[in-house]
Amino acid sequence: MNDRQLPTDLASKLADMSHFGEGDPTLDLALSAAACAKGDIDLLAQLIDFSMARSVSPELLREALLQTYLFAGYPRAINGLGVLAERAPLRHPHLDLNYDPMETARWMERGRRLCHRIYQDTYPGLLQKMEQISPELGRWMILEGYGKVLSRPNLDAQVREMVACAALMVLRVPKQLKSHLLGSLHVGATREQLGELIDAVGVLDPQSGDAARELLQNISDA
Repeated sequence: MNDRQLPTDLASKLADMSHFGEGDPTLDLALSAAACAKGDIDLLAQLIDFSMARSVSPELLREALLQTYLFAGYPRAINGLGVLAERAPLRHPHLDLNYDPMETARWMERGRRLCHRIYQDTYPGLLQKMEQISPELGRWMILEGYGKVLSRPNLDAQVREMVACAALMVLRVPKQLKSHLLGSLHVGATREQLGELIDAVGVLDPQSGDAARELLQNISDA
């Protein structure tokens, strides 16, 4: 997506996607997350301006960009949030480095619940696989990924899963994308919404769109 300009008809393309309600910011958030995960700062700046012109709040954009560090790492999330801060300075809580063991316990419990909700019957197998691959990553995945980040209240699980799918599309990680496409279905997304999400990201990155469509077609009904 580097050096790509926004299609002049992007707004009309999104308007034609009828499986999201009027004013639903999901597609805007997904597009910004995709650009952030890809590391295309110029495109992200255009998408942020585009989304805010469509009345998407900077607070929601911040949440979508913040969670990309789970998939694309700290550098791209920091760079993406920096672009947003230049365009829409937000009042943030002060940097608190105090440790609260009760908060950590809450993250772990929330993480278990959300991860089980997303993976459903495959949840035990996921934990077993992570135990074989890396117990450390398995613990951090539940505690930090699902508990600390993806359970934040500002976006619901369905939106967060679809935003994650957009990032995973452009990162070219089909195994994880398939899991989160299925997870999106488990938390309430429809196949039609996922198809439109894929089409939206595909406007900016056609190759990732083609691969994601094939994955979605091969997923059994949730």
